[in-house]
Amino acid sequence: MADKAEKIAAARKKLKQYQSKQKQDSVPRGSEPSSARETPVPAQSSSSSSCFEDIQNQNHLPASSGPSSYGGPAVASYFNNGGGHGVADFFAMEPQVARPDVPQMEASVHSINRISDGIGQLIANASADLGPQNTILELESEKAELARTLNAQKLENDELRLRLRNNQSTVEELRNEIDKLRVENSTKVTSELGPIQEQLQMQTQAVGVMVGEKAELMGTVGKLQSLVKERANENDELQNRLKASRATVQKLEKEIESMKQSGSRFESLERTIGVQLNEFQEEANKFRKLYEDLQEDLGEHKQKLLVRNQEFQTVQKELEQTRSDLSLAKLRIEQLSSDDDLDFNAKIEALTQQNLIKAQQIKDLQEIIKQIGAERDQSNQQYQNYVLHLNKEVTNLADKIRELTEENNDLSSREGDLVRHVGELERQMQQQLSKEKKYAAQQQEEDKPVEAGDRQALEAEVKLLKEKVATMEVERAEYMKQNESVELLKRGYEDGLKAREEQIASLQLTVERLQQDKPDVARLMAEIDSGKVGASRAVAQNMELKAQL
Repeated sequence: MADKAEKIAAARKKLKQYQSKQKQDSVPRGSEPSSARETPVPAQSSSSSSCFEDIQNQNHLPASSGPSSYGGPAVASYFNNGGGHGVADFFAMEPQVARPDVPQMEASVHSINRISDGIGQLIANASADLGPQNTILELESEKAELARTLNAQKLENDELRLRLRNNQSTVEELRNEIDKLRVENSTKVTSELGPIQEQLQMQTQAVGVMVGEKAELMGTVGKLQSLVKERANENDELQNRLKASRATVQKLEKEIESMKQSGSRFESLERTIGVQLNEFQEEANKFRKLYEDLQEDLGEHKQKLLVRNQEFQTVQKELEQTRSDLSLAKLRIEQLSSDDDLDFNAKIEALTQQNLIKAQQIKDLQEIIKQIGAERDQSNQQYQNYVLHLNKEVTNLADKIRELTEENNDLSSREGDLVRHVGELERQMQQQLSKEKKYAAQQQEEDKPVEAGDRQALEAEVKLLKEKVATMEVERAEYMKQNESVELLKRGYEDGLKAREEQIASLQLTVERLQQDKPDVARLMAEIDSGKVGASRAVAQNMELKAQL
């Protein structure tokens, strides 16, 4: 009993110490100035909102039980489990001061509730052990004191909630005011900068207009100065141009002489081309005659080849006949082996003579075939040489025609250059005449007439220039005629070249046809060889028969 009383006294001391500590912590909180609490801090908005949520959650905590609930079955079961465990649990329910995870306010409320529950349980246990004589009044007083402290804590929590709400409302108001100020500032800036920008644009445009006017004025001043200089130097320029026109006329005369020389050279070239064309025509006639002769020779050779083929066929038939006669002779020899020796000798000699005659005929046919093959090869070689010669002639003609076309193109380009040059001279002369007229009019206006001698000299020079231009036009017409004659000549060469190409194509076709129509020499030689073998066998058999006889 004494131990329990000591434990209760120690618990009371600890409770009083905790209450005094809580009061000391609550005094500086309540004594904070209102201005410091009401000023919004944006960086701590999240922490204040979390504290507000913790305080709201504190309202939902279970309320502490009244004095009537201390003597319930829960307290009896607590003390029935053992007194030592109850004291240990009481000290275990002592609030932890340095708890970083839970806020200080929430920890204080939880610790107060837990301490009140533990004290109620200890008081109930003590009242059950000591009796209701001395402890009821003390316990009731302590309970009332605990209730007061709890109410004070609740009031403090309510006050903190109100302050938090006020702070949040002030933060929202300040945010709204900041947004309004931003909008007002942006509208003010745009409204103030608009006219300033318009004024700046107008001023820049005015500066640009002034710069353009200045440039125009400077340009007009420069033009006037250049006009003054041009009017001062026009006379010198006209004299220089007159000298240049005289130099160009001399140059044109030299070019006309060179063109005359080139025209004479072109005429000589045309004559040489005509001579070469006549030579080519003579050669073409020769080749035509040669071609006709070759065709006649080819026809004769074809006829000879046909005759030889017929003779060869007759010889083959005779050879077959001799073979059959030889076989019949063998049979007769076998049948007439019992006849006289003289008759057999006569027959054998007759057969041997026939075999010799046939062998001689075969040799003659072989020589004829060889001769025909040599003639055919020779004719093919002649045709090939003729075709090669024609190809060379055609290439030479093509080269000459190409050279003539190049020369013609050169002459035509030179003629075009001369025509352009003459046109340029005419244009310069017209410009010079117009400038002279303008200059004369200006001099008349300025009462400075030109002398009659200078004017007559200028008119004479202009007439000379016109006459030279007319002569150049005549020469150009002559060159055009020569060009037309060259074109006609070139067309004639092209027609001759086409005719030669057609002749070459026809000759190639004839050569191909001859190559296709040539006889099969290999087959003929094989037949001749087979005839030789048959004749040699017949001779051998005759010799054997002679030996047997």
